[in-house]
Amino acid sequence: MRVSAELETSAGRWPAQLVDLSFSGAMIACNMPVPPSRAETITLYINANQPNAINMRGHLVHLHGNYMGIE
Repeated sequence: MRVSAELETSAGRWPAQLVDLSFSGAMIACNMPVPPSRAETITLYINANQPNAINMRGHLVHLHGNYMGIE
């Protein structure tokens, strides 16, 4: 699955791609200069510019290159 998304942290908002979505969280690909800390609450906007957008809040649980797991 590749769906456009946006990731928002206290440092700003970046374009992202949703790679996987499950009941426990999401995997995204995002090129941001500094990843968020694991303690920071982040918001993921899936299909941000669409009327049926999904917004989810969570925390970073793992990071591999530009792939982030959010729970």
